[in-house]
Amino acid sequence: MTTDQRLERIEELRQKADEGRARIAERQAARENDPAKMQDYLFAAVDEPIGSPPMPSAPWPYQPEPAPEPVPAASDDDLDDYTKGLVKFTVQYVAERDKRINTLEREIVELKRSLRTHRREVEADRKEGIQVFCTGIERRFAALEAENVELKGMLGDALRLGKKR
Repeated sequence: MTTDQRLERIEELRQKADEGRARIAERQAARENDPAKMQDYLFAAVDEPIGSPPMPSAPWPYQPEPAPEPVPAASDDDLDDYTKGLVKFTVQYVAERDKRINTLEREIVELKRSLRTHRREVEADRKEGIQVFCTGIERRFAALEAENVELKGMLGDALRLGKKR
């Protein structure tokens, strides 16, 4: 493609774009001047065509078919022995499984309750142990303070005696 061909192609595309913009502006002006078209435009779904659908001049040609008759449920007489055995086994299995599940759920609730009780007891023991430890530290601290006061007094006496000499 030569430079001239390229420039001609660009000009051609610009003209098509300008024509398209002009058509869009005309349609927009028509919608703004006609309230019914504007309403159709505003209420149209994304994939729905703008405007009213074409209506046939004759009555609607489509007649819906009646719903099919429901299939009757199978009775025990219609089932063979193998199917009856499967149904019986399934019903018994589900009943037993539900009993086991209910038992396990009750046990889980009891275990959770027990864990909460034990957790509270451990917390209480921990707090009590900390309190006992802190009480021991406080006693030791009080004894050290008493010794400190006694040592200060002895040091003060010794210094006073030393000054008197």
